[in-house]
Amino acid sequence: MRMRILPPEDKERFSMSVDSNLIRTGSVADGACFFYSMNLAFRDFREATAEEKKEFIENQRTTLAEELSLEDWMSINDGHFCFLQLLYTIRNAIFILHYLASGKSSSSDKERWIADWGDCVEDDSFEIWTQFFPLHMVDNELFNSWHNQLSQSKKITLELISSSLKELCSRHLDKRLDNFGSKEGLKQEEKNSLKEGMYEFWANLVSKCIHKSLFLQKQRIANYSTWADMDTILSISPYLPYHLIFIHAESKEIYFDTTTISGISFKDEKDDKDDKDDKENEKDEKDEKDEKDEKDDEKEVVLLLYYPDCHFENVGRIVANEDGKQKIIRVFPNDSFIQKLRNK
Repeated sequence: MRMRILPPEDKERFSMSVDSNLIRTGSVADGACFFYSMNLAFRDFREATAEEKKEFIENQRTTLAEELSLEDWMSINDGHFCFLQLLYTIRNAIFILHYLASGKSSSSDKERWIADWGDCVEDDSFEIWTQFFPLHMVDNELFNSWHNQLSQSKKITLELISSSLKELCSRHLDKRLDNFGSKEGLKQEEKNSLKEGMYEFWANLVSKCIHKSLFLQKQRIANYSTWADMDTILSISPYLPYHLIFIHAESKEIYFDTTTISGISFKDEKDDKDDKDDKENEKDEKDEKDEKDEKDDEKEVVLLLYYPDCHFENVGRIVANEDGKQKIIRVFPNDSFIQKLRNK
């Protein structure tokens, strides 16, 4: 039978094969259920009034959004996480750009784009770009190749994003310019100039989309009533003082464990590029990673119940106090219970 979602603060026994002494606590259903459930682990939050809890979450979300930098965001899961978000943003951008170039858009559509994104639609290269990179080609060929190529990379960096796109664009342009050039009698210098103009336009668009993706991610984190999906949780997990384990409400299996996220580091990308062949730097990186891993191992764990794409609740464990009375543990050390849960 499917579990019902509990009202805020209501409690109910919750059993798993590893432990039958678990208890879940209801949370708000106003978009902040993840933060509410997570913070129920702490007494000060539990003892606060409803208004104080809301204010605490608003401040917490704002602070976490401010902390997320481009370098940190790009380092999560070795860059694969933000590349997928970037790809989504660029897909949306090129649909809008081709709409603006179709003749069907109004002047207000163009004004909104310029206000939100910048004036690239007024660039001389814009019209040429839409001709050389038609929508169906970009969406069906270029982006699929781009995704397939980068998904095989161990680590995705801003440099790799830029260089791989330039390489794919170059192949496409060579084919188009061979056709176009023979008809128009273009010289090699003119072809090279066209290619450079297209590279510059793409580079400008990608740069805008990178910062737009980060801005949108910050907005999702900061807005109190925006439901925190796993992408949002993933982006803030490096800033939390504890690990999170999400238990699927239906299967009662671990759905997500923040300790499994790879590549979360705060090393500056430029340093990584400049020193990639420096053996001493590699040793420093290893020492830094070992130190971070050690700190991660020391983090305590908070358990959350996850209703897919819907809701979160806090999960605690009932234990006997020193005086024999029962109490609920909501923050767990990395002990045998957590190990048993992870090995289930």
